[in-house]
Amino acid sequence: MKAANKPARVWAIPRPTLKAAVVLTVVMLIPTAAAYWAFGEPAGLAVALGFVISLTPATKLRPAYALAAVLPAAMTGAVAVAVAGQAFPAACFVALACLLVAPANVLQNGLLAGIPTIAAVYSTLPLQQSPATVAAGMLAGGAIAVAVVSRASRPSGLVGVDVRTSWRHASAMAASVGLVVFAITALDQPHAYWIPMTMTLVLRPYGRETLSIARDRISGTLAGAVLALVLVLALPDWAALLVGVGLLVLIVAYAALGRYAQEILFLTPFIVLLGGGGGSADTAELALQRIMATLLGAVLAGLIALALARADRQDADMAAEPSVASGGTTGG
Repeated sequence: MKAANKPARVWAIPRPTLKAAVVLTVVMLIPTAAAYWAFGEPAGLAVALGFVISLTPATKLRPAYALAAVLPAAMTGAVAVAVAGQAFPAACFVALACLLVAPANVLQNGLLAGIPTIAAVYSTLPLQQSPATVAAGMLAGGAIAVAVVSRASRPSGLVGVDVRTSWRHASAMAASVGLVVFAITALDQPHAYWIPMTMTLVLRPYGRETLSIARDRISGTLAGAVLALVLVLALPDWAALLVGVGLLVLIVAYAALGRYAQEILFLTPFIVLLGGGGGSADTAELALQRIMATLLGAVLAGLIALALARADRQDADMAAEPSVASGGTTGG
């Protein structure tokens, strides 16, 4: 009976958490819509992304420190826009953004995980944007997330990843995502930005239970890509926007509960819909290209994540062998 109820508990959202997620989403939508109508799509996108990537710092840190964590993300967006369209500078900057996350993950797993995603998206996104607009929008979205979350909950504390694991994952992400960014920029494939974006969502330094969490994130991304395909192809623009709001509520709720697989399941279609710019100019062919790029990014990152997870587990096994051997010798 307990086993039968476990899946339900995994997906269930407590009523207070759901209410808080709804309030936070509504509060965020107001400045996002205002920025969109006043300054255009890039400003609205920046506010929304700043909000989403600030959820983890807001739930883990005190408000002042969480606000400070928004600054590097905003700076990353501004620089990424400045190097967009330049293959080698863009690839180098994305790789650097991936590496800079490693020290933060030693402090808290996923603390600045949004920085590689921001770098990958803005260095390859086919939109005319101002670095100042992107930075200001992300700061605004992050400040809103921190202000509302700090009122709704207290910091849950920090749980970091060991130094070796953190830097190994960051190095692998820097090399792979940087190479993909270079390739799609050099080949002038503007709609392929979903590939590096998805890779940054999947590749994370997990620490303990690496294999199971990696599989959860991969399966969540793939399921989210299928859900995005259905939404993009089956829904008109206005309905897709309404569904996007509902997805954001679920993302916020599962992020607060620490359920990463569920969070990624709904984050993937949300970003796909958001990246489509409302879908007004989308065709079925473009939608399929978007989903195929998402799937390709998930597969590439999944293979790397599983390989790194096995390496982490082998390190743990090797570290345990001397103590086992010494224990056996002592016992004899």
